[in-house]
Amino acid sequence: MKRSLFFLFCVLSFTGFLGAQHPWNLKNGLAMKNDSVINVLLAEVNADSVESYIQSLQDMQTRFMISPNRLAVAQWIREKFISFGMEPEYVQIDSVICTTNINLWNLHYDTTTWQYNVITTIPGIENTNTYYVMGAHYDDVVAPSGNPMEFAPGADDNASGVAALLEAARVIADINYHPKTSIELVAFGAEELMNYGNSGSEGYVAHAIANEKDIHLMLNNDMIANNNGPLWRIDVSNYYGCEWYTNMAQYIALTYTEIEPLLDNPSASATGDCKYFYEADIPCVYFMEHDFNPYYHSVNDLIDHCEVDYCAEAIKISLGVLVAADDPIVGWDEDELNEDISVYPNPSPGSVNIVMDASINGENPVHFVISGYDGKEIKSGTLDCNEKRALDLGHIPDGLYFIRFIGKEKISVTRLVIRR
Repeated sequence: MKRSLFFLFCVLSFTGFLGAQHPWNLKNGLAMKNDSVINVLLAEVNADSVESYIQSLQDMQTRFMISPNRLAVAQWIREKFISFGMEPEYVQIDSVICTTNINLWNLHYDTTTWQYNVITTIPGIENTNTYYVMGAHYDDVVAPSGNPMEFAPGADDNASGVAALLEAARVIADINYHPKTSIELVAFGAEELMNYGNSGSEGYVAHAIANEKDIHLMLNNDMIANNNGPLWRIDVSNYYGCEWYTNMAQYIALTYTEIEPLLDNPSASATGDCKYFYEADIPCVYFMEHDFNPYYHSVNDLIDHCEVDYCAEAIKISLGVLVAADDPIVGWDEDELNEDISVYPNPSPGSVNIVMDASINGENPVHFVISGYDGKEIKSGTLDCNEKRALDLGHIPDGLYFIRFIGKEKISVTRLVIRR
């Protein structure tokens, strides 16, 4: 889809939904809705886990794109994804050829190298061949001084972005979240010197175009671990044609995190790993710390200078956008979706109470069916109007489920989260 058409679609969609108070609209700086599924997922984001990823990446001494250990770095990231429970067949290292020619400061290289993208795919249960991409580059550099072949720790730039990918994978696996649309978590190689040659993201997009891959969104995290002072703020890109997802990102930040999103000036060109996606007419949102790291591209870009709690909070924004983009129901209050049905507690540790109001089916009983994301029936039964029914679901695993209430003239659906 051409960007001009996509932009027109976004403007019309935004205008049309404004009157209906769509959840991505903002009012007086405050988000308007809240959602149990997103809450459950984001509650699992753990600052200690984030810190461990950044520390491990820093401990590699360097992740410079020309350093001999670049494949080992990619292999470590792959093994980390697999350790969370991602299926090995869906965690691939993709090799791309990059030519680099730079003669600046301490950087003097004219070379062609193999670079490596680490791609973790979480197949969608409905839209297997459509993708939402969350990306971050894992390489680093020191300049204008230092020797990047020996020491380039890159804790904030960009171990923090890789930590976002890893933590998203861990949470998705732990909560047993099955997206409708496929998600790809991509750690890109060779971003730092992309202005002097090729990059991993360039190779990824070229391969996607050649294979007619249907990518609907790219989220990029680059430097999300530095914050000065008591206020937590993050810069959010504002690319033309991407307003729908940009607004969604603002909504997620305001509703589910302690970070204030600050929108960049509108732009018709993208930078970093968003560049080639945007040029291919793929909507992008780029997240970066508002307080720029004073140790950028230096040997002092260390975890000691990162605010890990802030980084964990920033990660929640991308994870929330992935879930919200994947599920058109997410973002609406459960009570607003089903005013005549109460399901509580939700999330539930395994025991659930259901109360049905007579308005759903008059005085007639209602049939209910509990199913998983795959549509497989787990439990069913019948409810009388105004009856309170306690259900024991202790036998089903943690995860997200649907309850369909089938009346004579009306069918209502609500989501149920099982979390122990």
